[in-house]
Amino acid sequence: MSEVQPHLPGVPPTARPGRSKPAIMRRAAEQLGIEVLALLKDPRAKLDDVVDDLLKVMGSRTDGYDLAKQLERQGYDPDAEPVEILDTADSYVRNAHDDAVKEWVKAEDITLDLPLSAVVTTRHGDGPIASLYPETAKYVVAVTPEQRASPGSGYILHAEDVTPVDPQSAEAALEVAHG
Repeated sequence: MSEVQPHLPGVPPTARPGRSKPAIMRRAAEQLGIEVLALLKDPRAKLDDVVDDLLKVMGSRTDGYDLAKQLERQGYDPDAEPVEILDTADSYVRNAHDDAVKEWVKAEDITLDLPLSAVVTTRHGDGPIASLYPETAKYVVAVTPEQRASPGSGYILHAEDVTPVDPQSAEAALEVAHG
């Protein structure tokens, strides 16, 4: 069930979901918990308990060895196989976050307003948009000469983190960058 609610016309969208939001961490822990539960030799173990224990130890940690050590303190007896599975925690968090962002984009009806090749300002510098990710409201911006030389390369940035450059200023910036 999505926690993102559609916004009203004329009202700015809500903020992009953060990677460490409790709902995102819960989704990741639920998916990871299924794999951890399958490895437990205890028939009394319950998925809800495993998920709760994972949530207690995950926080911002996604390193399998560190998670295994923390789970050991919770009474688990991890060996090499669970450590390997716990090493995938970051993938589960990334996937849960991507899903939440996609839901947010749909619910907020967010569209990318800038076309390919539009020059934008970013925290990395100015450059043209090299690629679009509308499903997650991200632009790929080619800031360096190496990025511009490789089609589709650049920094992957949130749409809200790029600002269109005045067309005349953009030409001057690109000339300086190439010159």
